Amino acid sequence: MRGVYYPAMLAHDRSRAVTESALMAALSFLFYVGTFVPVLAALCVFICPVPLTFVGVRHGARRAMHACLVAAVLVFALAGGFPSAFLFLSSFGSFGVA
Repeated sequence: MRGVYYPAMLAHDRSRAVTESALMAALSFLFYVGTFVPVLAALCVFICPVPLTFVGVRHGARRAMHACLVAAVLVFALAGGFPSAFLFLSSFGSFGVA
């Protein structure tokens, strides 16, 4: 069945990729917020890019960049504005996507 085209399966794979990317972006945002807690900061700094890397490995760099931008928008809206979003993109986002 290798050459058979199943459009329903492709749509399912795309929806799974979007769902996983959104969940990993939210998880990365939570790890970033965890960097503000003194006890968790040392651990969260190293774990924050891992969900974005996971998306990049499973679904490609384009989905990882989209997840990084979604996480940056969450940081911008909920955790401190433009400086925090820029810090997230420059430090954690670049390591997560690369």
